[in-house]
Amino acid sequence: MSDRASDAATAALPLAGALVVEFCQAMAGPFCTQMLADMGARVIKVEKPGGDDSRGMPPYTIGDSSAYFAGPNRNKESIVLDLKSDEGREVALRLIERADIVVENNRPGVMARLGLGFEQAKAVNPDIVYASISGFGQDGPYRDMAAYDPIVQAMSGVMSLTGEEGRKPVRVGVAIGDLTAAMLAAFGAVSALCGARADGIARHVDASMLDGQIAMLQYHLVYYLFSGIIPQRQGQRHSGVPEQGEFTASDGVTLFIAPMAEKMWQPLCRALGLDDLAADPELSTRMKRMGHIDAVRGRFEAAFASRPAQRWVDVVRAAGIPITIINTLDRVAVDPQVLHREMIADTEYAGEAVKLIGSPLRINGIANQVQPPPRLGQHSRAILQDLGYDATAAEALLATGHVAALA
Repeated sequence: MSDRASDAATAALPLAGALVVEFCQAMAGPFCTQMLADMGARVIKVEKPGGDDSRGMPPYTIGDSSAYFAGPNRNKESIVLDLKSDEGREVALRLIERADIVVENNRPGVMARLGLGFEQAKAVNPDIVYASISGFGQDGPYRDMAAYDPIVQAMSGVMSLTGEEGRKPVRVGVAIGDLTAAMLAAFGAVSALCGARADGIARHVDASMLDGQIAMLQYHLVYYLFSGIIPQRQGQRHSGVPEQGEFTASDGVTLFIAPMAEKMWQPLCRALGLDDLAADPELSTRMKRMGHIDAVRGRFEAAFASRPAQRWVDVVRAAGIPITIINTLDRVAVDPQVLHREMIADTEYAGEAVKLIGSPLRINGIANQVQPPPRLGQHSRAILQDLGYDATAAEALLATGHVAALA
């Protein structure tokens, strides 16, 4: 067992005592299981010989693994199994037999061909929760197509909405397709676990990257379904909030304001020293301002250009209007709220001090302790012992090469 299992803070979390077995690589599946680990579950990551492909992702490395791998793989254990071998499959089935949740993000059908699909898992564990994450789901005409995050962004329409008016579509800067599917799979898995514990019936959670992006479209797609008008790229603007957007202060720093409530119009104008706009009856409602937005934004641009950014942040926030500097990640990493919430966590990896992203989840104020991502095969021997293999049997398995451990 890992040291996490005996940690008092982890033991107080809602998934403490639950075992999650992960057959995943890259981003979507590992981020899903990391969320489950954040809620106290013990997560065993099953890796192929050579490890998760993302361990070698350039350009930055931590120890013998990439920074990309480190991101979604903290708070886990690692065992190396060749799932195409009888020995590796036997160990995997023993893990599944003891698991509460299995998560996999292979193409549909791959796990079944290995003898480790939902039906095979259910045969050895009748109340298993089995979560599958894929590009397009376990059925449908796209079922067998390969999918990566930018492909799904493009297919879903998300990319068509991202970027500046009149310019080419732009990919969202974070892996929103992967991460949304991961969060939906985690939500589905814990929901299914409640049901499985109540009635003892196995459940298969089917999370699709494309489905997740369609769900994320929300009002954009609903606007089209209501009107038949295809939404276009708006850049930093908002079709229903004409005052929203970015403005440059006198020191060249870019600000973003989001006065989403109608009641914010007059306080915003007064904070900017534009009392005449606040009093103008032709601008008294958002619908009226839609017809004068270029003139309004021109006045806003001139006002913001008259003072440094931080001065505007102080003045506009004091008026109750959401405003921020558009932060680069160096600013984010030292932001006082981010640090207070322990979203930048200190840990160690391969003997080196490193910083990772902390858990975004709190229950009763408790956040899971951040443990470093596992080294390849770091926990193989301990996991085999937990599965009932004595030292002789474990070493015999390791001698086959189909089960491997950290040297």
